[in-house]
This record gives sequence, structure tokens and C-alpha cells, in this order.
Amino acid sequence: MTVPQFFSDAPVDNTARDDLDHETIRRVVWRLLLDLAVSPADAVVRAADTVTVDELTLLAPASGALYGLMVQVAETGQNPDAVTLLSAALAAGRFNGPGGDQLHHVLITLAGATGEALRLPTSLRGVLALVVRSRAAALGHALATNAAVAGEADLTAFATRDAAELLAQIGRLEAYDRSRGVYVEPAAELVARKAAA
Repeated sequence: MTVPQFFSDAPVDNTARDDLDHETIRRVVWRLLLDLAVSPADAVVRAADTVTVDELTLLAPASGALYGLMVQVAETGQNPDAVTLLSAALAAGRFNGPGGDQLHHVLITLAGATGEALRLPTSLRGVLALVVRSRAAALGHALATNAAVAGEADLTAFATRDAAELLAQIGRLEAYDRSRGVYVEPAAELVARKAAA
């Protein structure tokens, strides 16, 4: 039972990286960025129809590294576009070590993409919101996939761990909003209000 681990520095198994090709990467980039960023509904449907779970799993380490890099760049006040991300990754040595080749493939694909595939967040808040949405989508997908086959203990442990990660990312986004004077409804109140609706 796995789901992409964002911001993880743990070693990863890269035995599948030689199977990467440009078309697979392009579709995975659509799924991770176009689908989860600012796309209209029809683009989301197209992206979802052109990528498999196996392909998502293949680039999961790169997705975590990519989101972490986007946050790092946005925190410096720069626009986290593909070219800036490439420069930052190169300067930080992100292409060395586990997942480096995958991250390089993804960034090169983004830098050479046109149209919808370049619709990336342009602010720190946009990046933080993207991380929350992608973390929530990954968690929801993994729960739905494994609910019928995993044991209760495994599901409980998995949900507890990954929900904690999601809540941490939500907390980071809420802290950013509060620092800008934006009112953030407490999570408990939001849940209660939605349940009563």
C-alpha cells in the first residue's frame, strides 16, 4: 500500500527509471501538475484518461522532489516556472543521487512543453495549495484502492500516517494565509459545518 511521499529524502529504488520515456513523462507531468493545478474540468478528464497508476508510481519520487523544489523556489520570491526550477535544481545538486534522473526528465519535459502543461502555480501560496491538493488526491486514491483488500490494522496505520502528513501540509498553507491576514476557518469548525449542511 503506497502513495507518493512528498518532501522525503529517503533513498528510493530507481530500478524502473530506465523504463521512462518522453511520452510517459509528459503524461505524468499532466497528471501531477495540469490535473492538480489550475486546469478546467475537460483537461482534468483528458489527463486522468491518459496515465496509469503504474506510471504515477514510477515517477512518485520525482513528484515529491518537484513539489519540494517548487516550494523552495517560491519561498525565495521567484516565479517557480520550469526554467527557474531547472536552474535551482542544478545549483542545488538535485540531479545527483536517488531520483535525480527522474527529476531531470520531468523538468526538461516541463521546460519544453507548451500550452496547458505550463500552467504551473506562480506564487508560494499557489505551490502550497498544489501540494495540499495533490497530497489529498493521492491519499484519497490510495484509500479507495486499498479499502477492499487491506486488513483493518494496515488501513488504520496507513490512514493515520498519511492523514497526519496531509494535515501538516494544510497547516502550512493555513499558516501562510494567516501571516497575510487572511481568515482561516478552524478545521474542526469547518468539518462540523459541512456535516450539518
